[in-house]
Formats: sequence, C-alpha cells, structure tokens
Amino acid sequence: IRCKVGPEVKILSMVKANGYGHGAAAVAKALAAEGNDAFGVATLEEGIELRQAGIHLPILVLAGAYPDQVDQFFDNRLTPVIHALENAKELDRVARGCNKEFNVHLKVDTGMGRMGFLAAEIDSWLPKIKKLKALKIEGVFSHFSHAESVEGTYTQQQLRLFQSVVERLRAGGIAPSLVHLANSAATITLPEAYFDLVRPGRMLYRIYPSPAM
Repeated sequence: IRCKVGPEVKILSMVKANGYGHGAAAVAKALAAEGNDAFGVATLEEGIELRQAGIHLPILVLAGAYPDQVDQFFDNRLTPVIHALENAKELDRVARGCNKEFNVHLKVDTGMGRMGFLAAEIDSWLPKIKKLKALKIEGVFSHFSHAESVEGTYTQQQLRLFQSVVERLRAGGIAPSLVHLANSAATITLPEAYFDLVRPGRMLYRIYPSPAM
C-alpha cells in the first residue's frame, strides 16, 4: 500500500471487528511496525482494547461518541466521528463544560445512504458546524457505496460531490488537515481519491474487494 500511494499519503488501517477476525491487537502491532500512520475501529471499546495493548498511534472511532463517553475518549486519546448535528452539538456542550477540546472527523454522506451529514444539505448544516467551540474538525471523509466498482459513473459522481464539500468547508473557514475517501478498492484503482489519507481494510488481509480486481 505504501508503494502504491507514495510517501506523502497517510495510511489509516481498518482493524474493526477484531481485525476482521484476525486479532485486532496483533494485527495493529504488526502494522505499526511496518510504518502505518493510524487505525480505524468501530467502537469505543475496540479503541480502548488497542490502547491497552500498547498501541500509541491515532485511533479513529467510526461509531462516534456519546456524551457520557467523553471522558473515556479523552483518557484514551481516541478521535470520534460525528455523523449528525444534534450529536455534535451535545458533544460540544459536554466538552465545553469540561473545558476540553475534541478533535473529530466529519462524516459526509455523498451517496452511501447510511450515516453522515448529507452533502446536498450543506447550506443548512455548515453554518451550525461553524458555531461549535470545543469540537475541532481535524478530518472530513466519505465512503464509496460501490467498493467493487470504483471506476463507475456513480463513484465519479461521489468523488466530485465530496470535492465540492471540501471546497465549501475551506471557503467557510474549516480547513481539516486530514481529508480521506479511499477504501481498499479506491486505493487499488483510484489515485484521485487518495487526498491526505487512505483507509485500507480487507486488502490488508490479502483479500481483493472483488474477483474482478
């Protein structure tokens, strides 16, 4: 993967679901030794498991954080994803009450239809995101909905839409240092989607996203 993306693009390795069944701690230690930059997990508990195993690299928690988990995120130096405005506002309120600042990654829905701030509704949520005081937008990302066909028309549409969202964020004074979109399939076939960071998952375990690849 490093040879594919070059020296400037960071690699966030997905080790959710116990490292896809291989043992998250063991996989993370092996990847850290190979020059990995960060890890992605599904839940707070998975992030804590890596910290307890001695993993010190940044860890992104895809499920995000509930207000009553703020202290655990701080204590374990975990970065939550924010998917919805109400959750972001509540986290911001709790963090301000603790006099703490939170690095977060903003999830944008460009067509996956699962979770995230809808790209088409940016005019409604961007002004509210700008009002957050304790949440610092360190990263912004989206996810391709057709991982097995990243060269298709729909994937190109998602890429353009994501680029436009990033441009709007920057124009609005939000300049995340980590912009990321590429999953395993896009890491293999779509260099335009690398941005600052790639998020390989199954390819780490020698599995191609589809037989066609």
